[in-house]
Parts: sequence; structure tokens; C-alpha cells
Amino acid sequence: MDADEFFIDQLVKHTGGKKVLWSFVFNGRRCVLTTHQLMTQNEFRKRVFETVHRFPPRRASINFERYIGNLMRNCVEQENAGPE
Repeated sequence: MDADEFFIDQLVKHTGGKKVLWSFVFNGRRCVLTTHQLMTQNEFRKRVFETVHRFPPRRASINFERYIGNLMRNCVEQENAGPE
């Protein structure tokens, strides 16, 4: 799968609980991640695979940081304890 095939339309930041959680929907499945899982490429790929049964493309470290940074800058924030 290449970067064009793995597109996250909207990242959601869930606040209000004991820790911040992040979620997005891909192929009709909601993937929920901790901040560590979101920021660490290997953890991100593993968690996404567990949820949506597809590995996101591996990116060079700087490209992954830019990709996640862009998602975080454009995220929607919800003040709830976590995704429902």
C-alpha cells in the first residue's frame, strides 16, 4: 500500500479523560491510538494493522514526523473521555 492509498481524512483528539487519545476512521473502522502510538511509526503501523488489517506505508523518519504533525495541526478536538 502506498501513501495515496492510505489516506486519513480527519484525525480526532479526545481530551477530558486521564490521557489524550487520538482516533480516525479508515475503511469504516475506527482506529484509536495513544499519543505514543501516534508519534512512533512502528507503534502506529502495528496499531493500525491490528484495527484495519492493513499496514500504512513505511515512511522516512522526517516524512513520518511531517505527516503526523500535519494531521495533528488539522485535527478536530473533542472534550470527551474517549471515542465512542
